[in-house]
Amino acid sequence: MRHIDFWFSIGSTYTYLTVMRLDSVAEATGARFNWRPFNVREMMVA
Repeated sequence: MRHIDFWFSIGSTYTYLTVMRLDSVAEATGARFNWRPFNVREMMVA
């Protein structure tokens, strides 16, 4: 079984599009996702 780190930013339209597909990817491949939130604003300031 594969474990994939899924880095996401709350409120991102790209995150939404990806999240909507994760269940089907997990079902088709048996992969499990480790949800890893991050703050885009903090990254940009740093």
